[in-house]
Amino acid sequence: YNPAFVLDDEEKATRLSRAAPELIKPLLRGRDLRRYAYTFNRQWLIFTRRGIDIDSYPEIRDHLSEFYEQLRPRNNGEPSGRKPGPYKWFEIQDNIAYFQDFDKPKIIWGELSDEAKFTYDDEGHYFNNTMYFFTGEHLKYLLAVLNSKAAGWYFNTIATTSGMGTTRWFKYKIEQLPVPEPDAETEQQVEALVNAVLAAKRANPQADTRPLEAQIDALVFQLYGLSESEVLYVLDHTCPTPPREREAIQNNFRNLARGNFSLLT
Repeated sequence: YNPAFVLDDEEKATRLSRAAPELIKPLLRGRDLRRYAYTFNRQWLIFTRRGIDIDSYPEIRDHLSEFYEQLRPRNNGEPSGRKPGPYKWFEIQDNIAYFQDFDKPKIIWGELSDEAKFTYDDEGHYFNNTMYFFTGEHLKYLLAVLNSKAAGWYFNTIATTSGMGTTRWFKYKIEQLPVPEPDAETEQQVEALVNAVLAAKRANPQADTRPLEAQIDALVFQLYGLSESEVLYVLDHTCPTPPREREAIQNNFRNLARGNFSLLT
């Protein structure tokens, strides 16, 4: 119930100015995500997970109590309240046992998008059930693969469309992507490029990082073992690749084959 649990800066300052920060989390929404980037639009989530002693947080308790009728678990046939369940009226209704993973470095993406918009978050953002994430090792490398033209072509062949010009990036579809295991040198190259893209996007979410991404695409294509003709096939059968971008990827791929590839970073 967003009117109770989601706040903007002004509401946070006026209603919960002294609230315990461990329960007020920065919130991202699907609309905030970009490819390799996100914009934090100053939205905050009251994260009262299962087992919270609400009386230890009187300011949050008093705020949520204003929405008691909308927040209490609904019994069968009742017109108001949230879905039936064993949660208490002030708690997030689902048992989010993995909540500590939100504070770890992670890759995040939205369920519905017109293109791959995977990004990296190491600032502890939370989000709602229209987004997915995973944590673990080799995140920068995996981010590069997920955002690559090669993966984009693959997802286009297996993904479910919304019928409105967008794709549904379901978790179980993402898990079907075969990921090549890189050698140490190539992974270092990919991570260096990803770090450069992320730094540029954090400084300016609209930054043009296509030259860096063209090098990432070339490296990923090489890891998948594609020939140049296969690379061009993928570029021509994914989302339309502009001629200049197509040429940059092709040239980088050729440079890799010739042994004269040099990182832009």
